[in-house]
Amino acid sequence: MSKSPRFLSKQAIFMVHQQQIERFGGSPGLRDESLLESALGAAEHGWYYTGDIYQTAALTSR
Repeated sequence: MSKSPRFLSKQAIFMVHQQQIERFGGSPGLRDESLLESALGAAEHGWYYTGDIYQTAALTSR
């Protein structure tokens, strides 16, 4: 298995979201925090299960 990628944290996601709201407008908030955690965890688990960077990227973009 190659070197592990750095995965996005919830804090990083919230920071980017806030920057996007400031730049483009919109409403702050999160519909379901557990869905965010699930999405972030899917890529990380995919990496540790397969070690395939391309599959991990696909899971990240879901």
